[in-house]
Amino acid sequence: MPVAAPVQGGGERLRKARARRRMNQTMLGQLIRTPDHPEGVSQVTVSAWEKGDRKPTLDQCDAIAAAVGVNWKTVRLWWEPQRADHAGGTTGRVNGHFRHALPRASTTTLPRYQHQRDAA
Repeated sequence: MPVAAPVQGGGERLRKARARRRMNQTMLGQLIRTPDHPEGVSQVTVSAWEKGDRKPTLDQCDAIAAAVGVNWKTVRLWWEPQRADHAGGTTGRVNGHFRHALPRASTTTLPRYQHQRDAA
C-alpha cells in the first residue's frame, strides 16, 4: 500500500512532549538509557530524532515514554507511517478491514428493550 507522510511527525511530537516537561535535548538524552546506551544518548541524537533524520529504536522509544510521561505504545506510534487510505476521507475500511466484514449488531434485541421500556 502507498504510504503518506504523517500529519505531525514523531520528531515534532517528541519536541512538544519534551517542552511540556521543560527539558532541553541534553537533559532528555541523559534519561534515554538502554542496554546499548547505558549512559544515555547524545544531544545530537535527540536533535536527529526531532528533525526526522533518524528514528529511535524500540528500547529508546520505551525510555522516551518514561522520560516524558507518555504511554510507550503512543511513543512507538509517533514514528509509524500513516497509511494512505487513512490519510484523509473514508475508504470503507475500518482498522484495515472492509466495513461489511465486521460483525453487525443484532437488531433482534431492539424490540425486547423497547417492550421493557413501554411496560414500565
